Amino acid sequence: MTATITRLEPPRALQWVATIPFSWVFKICHTFELHSIDNDRTQFINYEQLSSFLVPFVISADAQQGYEAMNNALAERAEQRFGAVSESDT
Repeated sequence: MTATITRLEPPRALQWVATIPFSWVFKICHTFELHSIDNDRTQFINYEQLSSFLVPFVISADAQQGYEAMNNALAERAEQRFGAVSESDT
């Protein structure tokens, strides 16, 4: 797999594109974005775009659960460190 950073806007965004081995075979674009809601809150957006006829064979059905688990763990860690409250708590 070859990955290339295609967008870097510290501290607001990071995006990379990965291909296996060529973009016409399998291409994945992963993006992390941070959006300020107010002085005390930040919205984290994590999304991925997949393009390939191989997607059903390469990406497992539970991949979405893995992304959600990572997002929840990140939110929990940030809340513990900075004392923030998640949207689910409000």
